Amino acid sequence: MMLKKNWVNSISWTFCVIVLLGFISCKEETQTTTTLNLSARTTNLSAIIAKIENGESLRIACYGNSITFGYSTSGSGQVAQPYPKELQRQLRSHFQNENVTVLNRGNSGWTAENARDDVHNQVLKRNVDLVVVMFGINDYYQGYSTSVFEEHLSALVDSFKEDSIEVLLMSPTPLAERESNEGLLEFCQAM
Repeated sequence: MMLKKNWVNSISWTFCVIVLLGFISCKEETQTTTTLNLSARTTNLSAIIAKIENGESLRIACYGNSITFGYSTSGSGQVAQPYPKELQRQLRSHFQNENVTVLNRGNSGWTAENARDDVHNQVLKRNVDLVVVMFGINDYYQGYSTSVFEEHLSALVDSFKEDSIEVLLMSPTPLAERESNEGLLEFCQAM
């Protein structure tokens, strides 16, 4: 049982490290241009980092599918430490700032289209400074083309930017079935 708990904590912590490294590396990193150039429309996170470092209040929404929600693969329900909860704990600890709030806006089975259609209720009305967006795996499984995925993701980014919300895009997680990862890679490249 302890092995399973450590494994789950390790996965959650890995997500946090990826996001934290994204905060730091996005200052200087350039990304490959895509058809819609989504990465160029996301943010330089300097202002977000400054808020955290200065002890200011910061609200982050993690907007995604069941991976964001923390769906338990051992049955229905939620794991004890979904990555948004662990992200909040890690950010508060690392930056010594208890004014960081991370909202879990994960919805099992959702695609970027679902996210686009309910963006107001899920994120915009919650007064957040930053949104971490992670969709794609359900879009892939449900047979959406990468161009449709890009269209939906682009509309999401536009909604956030219109509301002056900073955006951090995360690629979908790899699949257990290795042969499926090649198709999913196209969705990652669309970002």
